[in-house]
Amino acid sequence: MDHLWKHFNDGGWGMYPLVIWLLLASLIAAERGVVLFALSRPNGRRLLQVIRSLLLRGEPFEAIQACARTNSPASRVAMAGLSKMERPSRDMQAAMDAAMLREVPLLNLRSSYLPVLGNLGILTGLLGTINGLTFSFCTVGSDSADPGQKARIIAERISEAMNCTALGLIIAITCVIAHAVLQRRTQRIEDDIHETSVGIAGMVLGKGVLLVGRDRAEYHPRDVATPIVPAGSRLRSVRRPGAC
Repeated sequence: MDHLWKHFNDGGWGMYPLVIWLLLASLIAAERGVVLFALSRPNGRRLLQVIRSLLLRGEPFEAIQACARTNSPASRVAMAGLSKMERPSRDMQAAMDAAMLREVPLLNLRSSYLPVLGNLGILTGLLGTINGLTFSFCTVGSDSADPGQKARIIAERISEAMNCTALGLIIAITCVIAHAVLQRRTQRIEDDIHETSVGIAGMVLGKGVLLVGRDRAEYHPRDVATPIVPAGSRLRSVRRPGAC
């Protein structure tokens, strides 16, 4: 800890904004990591298997409840579609599209600030470097400075420049890695949302057959469309058990 404090003091005024950028980047990366890796896990394939089995048993209300219990982006999109099963197909598709428009922006929230903070770290570190080197050159060219003190002053200014450069690079590298990891996770969740939407449309509207396996879920169009939930029974099937 004393070693880090020494580097901070040697870095001069440039270390203060650099520490602010580092703290902001760390907070954003941590918050996005919790949201994307803990609260928004991609589970569309498993969810589609559960929904398909419930619909085949004639239990669409239980399928909606299964989506509500899961509480993930894909399950919220699926629940929006299943809740409109009694409506025309365009209304059901519109409900899922609206749900996707709500969910996808939330996945990318604040992630775009990480590259900005990385660039700020580089530029602020460069500014601190230039400041330290400028004072070093001024000391060398000064006739009024004590020759015995010149070496010490030059060493201090070079230390200031190098510490600012090092912390700026640390911030930039951290932001680049964090942004790449978060973007990859975001893309995986978005693919899961779209896959779930297509699967729900295929099962309920009868536009295709969904084959859910261990490794992937594929949507295959078919010539004769036979929906899992017959069109004439949609309104009746989504009512709560025991409702009049």
